[in-house]
Amino acid sequence: MRLRDPSRLHLLGVTQARAATAIERTRQSFDEVYAGRGLTGRRLAVEDLGPDWRAEVETFRRRPAGQFVLRLYREERLGPAN
Repeated sequence: MRLRDPSRLHLLGVTQARAATAIERTRQSFDEVYAGRGLTGRRLAVEDLGPDWRAEVETFRRRPAGQFVLRLYREERLGPAN
């Protein structure tokens, strides 16, 4: 994975190494879910995540955009498919 404009992202503390680490962690998390963790007939919950990812999710949920998404899920989401 290549960063589009490394000079601009570096100002935000994003480096090629950090981007590679982040994508690898994300892939590992998806592999854990696919391997059966969280796929036990119930919805995947934030409690199923490791502590680092759980903290990230909670941080996003506290932001205005996160509050908006939570409201959309609460008010607009369709019921479970049968």
